[in-house]
Amino acid sequence: MEKKFDIKIFVMPAGACSYEKSWQYAVDLVSKKLRDRLGDIFDMRLIEIFSAESFSYKEIMEGIQQEKFQTPVVTTWS
Repeated sequence: MEKKFDIKIFVMPAGACSYEKSWQYAVDLVSKKLRDRLGDIFDMRLIEIFSAESFSYKEIMEGIQQEKFQTPVVTTWS
């Protein structure tokens, strides 16, 4: 089995009115297009800034706090 690319997308929390106007919808759409074009080689996840999970990515949180990064932040992790 091929190693998958682990892509994490960090976004600010948003109170979208509907799924079609959410970050999750955008991530799902991009993920589907990549999967259709290139196969199942990506694990793509959305992480909201300030969620419990986001704090396990110290470098990302510090970068946003110090204004070195602007959201959305897209990363690949191995």
